Amino acid sequence: MTIISDRKYFLQRGKPYYMRLACSLQDLGLAKQVDDAAFGSHHGITQEELVEIHKHGYVILLYNENDELVGESQILTESISTDILPHEFESPTCYCYGIAIHPDHQGHGLGRRLAKEHELLAITKGMKVMEMTIRIENYASLRVMTGLGHKVLDYLSGFYGQDPTKDNRLLLSKKLSPDFPPIGAIHEGTILVPIDFNSPHDAEAHQKIASLILTGHAGIHVDHNGLYFKKE
Repeated sequence: MTIISDRKYFLQRGKPYYMRLACSLQDLGLAKQVDDAAFGSHHGITQEELVEIHKHGYVILLYNENDELVGESQILTESISTDILPHEFESPTCYCYGIAIHPDHQGHGLGRRLAKEHELLAITKGMKVMEMTIRIENYASLRVMTGLGHKVLDYLSGFYGQDPTKDNRLLLSKKLSPDFPPIGAIHEGTILVPIDFNSPHDAEAHQKIASLILTGHAGIHVDHNGLYFKKE
């Protein structure tokens, strides 16, 4: 494992935080604890997955002023075994495996801050495109990523298994550039797919989104009403 101990300090809503890259198995174990707390029953990350991600990418750790780990994100710059991630890609495309903020620290913009940081890290490593997958009902993640310019380009049925209530995912993609403008706005001619973000599985939304993607639409914006699509 490459040891990188540099810290990046910043203020978020007036409070000090810092980020650094994971550099040990102990770091990865702490990252797993945060991920478990953040995602609960939804495809939580395993220690094996974290080790593979660290070998083929990076894990960013986010700490508060008390040196408590409050968030983490994982980026792959190389494909890994499809037994772990059933999605293949090639450089200069990278893959955001996940972002997790501990439930006690959510709602303060830290997820967005981590998302921006892993995009900047990917750019410094020569990556041109970032892809990721998100559950349709995960409002917070969809809101952050579409706000940063990611588009919903595909509906992946059975991505993690055969249980439609938890295994289907949306594929998001973004062209990486320090000056790439976020979309983050509703444009004329968009189609709204209402989503019940409080439901573990909004079957009607899944069906409508899959149909729109098949007809060449991309998801470009999220708010509490649902996901907005526009013809590409």
